[in-house]
Amino acid sequence: IVAAARRGGKGVLCHSYSEKGCHDAVTAGIRSLEHGAFVGERTLHEMRRRGTYFTPTLTAIAGLAESA
Repeated sequence: IVAAARRGGKGVLCHSYSEKGCHDAVTAGIRSLEHGAFVGERTLHEMRRRGTYFTPTLTAIAGLAESA
């Protein structure tokens, strides 16, 4: 999906529900990771290295914390 988007001059954003999914998406070359409730330190470092955008939606994270 990422390669096809690049060929068309587009980027890909991702919503992921696990640390592995976040990391896999970042290493695949997504442009932006949304919400970030499940992103880990390893993935954040990789995002910084690659210049991947991050949209940390705090209300989504707060909702998860309240339900725990």
